[in-house]
Amino acid sequence: MKYTTQENPDNILIIRMIERDLFTHQPECFEKEILALIKIAEGRLVFNFSQLNSFDSNLLRVLTSALKESLKYPCGDIKLVGLNSIMRHILHLSHLDCVFCHYESEADAVTAFQSPAISEILHRHSIDN
Repeated sequence: MKYTTQENPDNILIIRMIERDLFTHQPECFEKEILALIKIAEGRLVFNFSQLNSFDSNLLRVLTSALKESLKYPCGDIKLVGLNSIMRHILHLSHLDCVFCHYESEADAVTAFQSPAISEILHRHSIDN
């Protein structure tokens, strides 16, 4: 899996996926890498999928596992950016559209870490209970 990372001054890590068609043939390796990045960023990650055409169920499993790990940190969360209509449809079909918050830009996702909306807080509370 090809991706780049960029850490911002608030210790939020942006992961930019750079393969056009992301089908995870070695999801365990990718998951280990992401879990290590979660520790570095204290659970605050933004995944940018704007360079991708689609993704598969392995990636959804890795994202779900990563979210579970991220939420162990006080301000931990995973935000998604650059989802096209196919990706949004996949999230909807898998009922993960109500678990992951997605944004139009990296800046919007980073800002959401700094001032979470009341709806996001209520949403997280309803998932935890």
